[in-house]
This record gives sequence, structure tokens and C-alpha cells, in this order.
Amino acid sequence: MAFFMKLQSRYIVLPVNNRAECVRLAIRGYSLDVKYDDQTPAYNAYIDVGRLIGREVSVTLPDGKPAVFSFADTLPDDTYAEPYRPQVRFSAARGWTNDPNGLIYAGGRYHMFFQHNPAGTEWGNMHWGHAVSADLVHWDYDGDVLFPDELGTVYSGSAILDERNVSGLGKNGIPPILLYYTAAGKPFTQCLAYSADNGETFEKYTGNPIIGHIAAENRDPKVIWCDELGKYVMALYLDGNEYLLLVSDNLINWDEHQRIILPNDAECPDFYPLPLDGRERKWVFSGASDYYFTGSFVNGKFTPDGPSGHLFGFGRESYAAQTFSGLPDCRRVRVAWNTTWKNFTDSVFSMSMTFPAELELRTVSGRPTLCARPVREIASLFTDTDAAAYYLTADVVAAQSDASLNVCGVKLELPFTGADKVELILDRDCWELYLPDGGKYYIGAYEFKGFGDEKVTAERADISNITLRGLKSIWKK
Repeated sequence: MAFFMKLQSRYIVLPVNNRAECVRLAIRGYSLDVKYDDQTPAYNAYIDVGRLIGREVSVTLPDGKPAVFSFADTLPDDTYAEPYRPQVRFSAARGWTNDPNGLIYAGGRYHMFFQHNPAGTEWGNMHWGHAVSADLVHWDYDGDVLFPDELGTVYSGSAILDERNVSGLGKNGIPPILLYYTAAGKPFTQCLAYSADNGETFEKYTGNPIIGHIAAENRDPKVIWCDELGKYVMALYLDGNEYLLLVSDNLINWDEHQRIILPNDAECPDFYPLPLDGRERKWVFSGASDYYFTGSFVNGKFTPDGPSGHLFGFGRESYAAQTFSGLPDCRRVRVAWNTTWKNFTDSVFSMSMTFPAELELRTVSGRPTLCARPVREIASLFTDTDAAAYYLTADVVAAQSDASLNVCGVKLELPFTGADKVELILDRDCWELYLPDGGKYYIGAYEFKGFGDEKVTAERADISNITLRGLKSIWKK
């Protein structure tokens, strides 16, 4: 018989060891796959159960016996002070992190949701974690807000501010924030959650799912308003290289509109307008691997300008990028899942996001090209003392394919040849390199053993106009 107790704290604390076998623990309301080990635990997993405070709860092993656990009101004091923690890129306090979800500016704050496993440092138990920021670079982790239910675990999606309250879900004159996500059950369906208090609390729509099964493991809804159609548009991944556009007048009822094939890509569509060279309005349609079309609406259909482009220059070190909706001044800012993490066996967290990047659409070599660079808010991290990371701008001419830079004692093989302006972020365990005039972006990993002298040199390359700035950590110490 399960042992129940009244929940009075935000977190249930479970003993975990990544070397243990995974078992399924039943917690009132849902269950989790956990590498539970109450004999030789390596660390503790903190399960956010704040929504259940005041209720009777139990944590039960597969054989029906009660698990060993404790309670906590806050995360440990050493959170975000771990030796391998990225210093200028967002990562969840504990657990596994992957795709960014629901990026939105609303109520004077930037909101970033993300795929989160609170019970371990490997993929699984998909929740939506939540973080908020006042400046796009400093983030406050806010725990989990969407949890698995009878429809499935909570896969990726997007957010939009329903400014006209066409959904009818707003209250007290506050426009609701709508979260669109995939319920990864049998079958996969598309669901809705919302906040009527500027993102302080969220609840799931009682009419879920709002879109039934269409094909395969259809998933990852991205929703945006489209002036050309006078409707809201949802981009949805179907299967293979195929995506679907749906349209709606009220953000709840959706009709199929158009199918799109994006070669070499799958999952996590993004769809948004950008001016080309600061003038002509274009739309960008991208997939999880950063292949993209630019195009326009012709006779009511999205029509690509030509073959797809490719922003990211490597494999899957950067994946599932999404852009913020609702940004002031029509900015378009991109965040992706940074997969360069070496999964240390006993780390309390795993994976991170990329540094936020500003997107522009420019004509490069005669074609519309998506270009990226670190957001200008990076300047708020500049420091002359105790740098936790570095930011380099320079002009580089790489004479041959084995050219390299050495930045503060870290050697970086250059991923391009020829002449380019570069912007580089050098963080613990990872570097991000932007060619903001050439439409390319790269990520690489390295074994972090500390930074050396603040020097920049090159091998088989010429480097000039060098500016090297130290960056403060984004985490409160």
C-alpha cells in the first residue's frame, strides 16, 4: 500500500545514480523514468511538484513499495556554480535540456521554455521548463510549467501573445500567452496551454487536443500571425522532409492550408518575416537543422525564391532553433539547442542553449541569405576583470583548410577558408563562431582546462582589427 503525506514543499528530492538501472516511479498525477538509487546515490534530482502543494502525495516503486525521498523548498546553494557550467549560455539548473520552446516577449519579459527532464541527465520524461529574462542574456530559471499527462509527454512547440484575445482565454483585460505543444502519446496530437497572468502561471486548455493526428509523429507546432493571409499560421512537422501550414482565425480551430518539402531537414519548423536588405519583406521557413527557404506569398501560398540555404555549417551541434515572437522593433532573435556537451557521468545537469543571435536577411552572392551575429545585449557582459568567457571580433583571412586561431590559450580550427569578418564567443567547453556578413554560423567543443593569457594569434591565417572582450558570467554567484 502506498504511503501518502501532505505536500508542503515545491520539490520532491530523489536519490539518483546515472549508472543505475532506470525504473518507473509513480508520483501522484504522473510517473517518471528515474535512475533511482537510494543506496549509492551520485546526486539528487529535484522534481518540481509545486502545483501539488496541499495535496496528499506518494512516490512509489514499480513493486508498489514507497521510494526513499525528501522535500525541499529551494534548489541547493551551489546551483550554477559547477565547474563545467556554461557561463554565458542558458542551461537548466538540473536535469537534461534540449529544444528551446515557446520563445516570446510578453509582459515586459523574455520567456524561454525548453524541453526538460527533471529526473536525470539523459533524454526522457519531457516537460516544459521555463526561464525568464529582462535583457536576453541573464536568465532566471523558473522550474517546470508543463507536465506529462494522459495525452503523452510534452514535446516541442511555440508561443504567441493573443493581443486581441481571439481565443477568449484572456482575463481582466490581460492578453493571454498561448503555448502550443505536441502531446507525444499514441498518437501524437497538438495541444494548447495558456497563461492569463503574464506568464506567472499556466494551465492546459480543457479542449485538448486542438489538432488530431495527421501523419506519423507529427509535431513541433510554430504559430505566428500572417498579414498576407489575414490569419494565424501554424507550421507543423509531419514526416520525412514534409511540413504542413495550417491557418486559423481564433487560434484554436485550425484548417490545413499548404504542404512544404524542405530537403535535408526535419522537425522543429520556424516561420517568420524579415526584410531583405532592410527593404522588401520576405518570409523564412526553416527546419531543425537550419536549412531554410526564403520566399513570399503568391496567390495565398508560400512560394520559395529558389533552392534552400543553410545557416549552420556543421552537423547537429546546433539544432532545433527557434526565434522569439513579440520582440520590440520587429527584431528576430534565434536560440538553438547546443549539443556540444560532454555528458559527465555524475553531473547534475546536461546540455545548454546557444547564445541568442540576431538574424538579418541580406543579399549575398546574388541570393537572399540568412545572417546571424550575437545580440547587441552581449555588451552588458563586458568586463575588464575576472572574465568567465570571451568575445572576439576580427577580420580573418584563412589561407588554407588547416588554419587556426589561438584565443586565450584555446586552439580553434577555422571552419572556413578565404576572408571574412568573424565574431566569436568562447565559453567553457564550447565556442560559437559567426560570419555575420557571409551567412554562416558554427559551433565547436573543446576540453576546457582554464583560459590562458588574453592573447589572440593565428596559424596559416592573417588576423587584423582584433577586439577581445572579457565576459562576465550570467549566473548569480
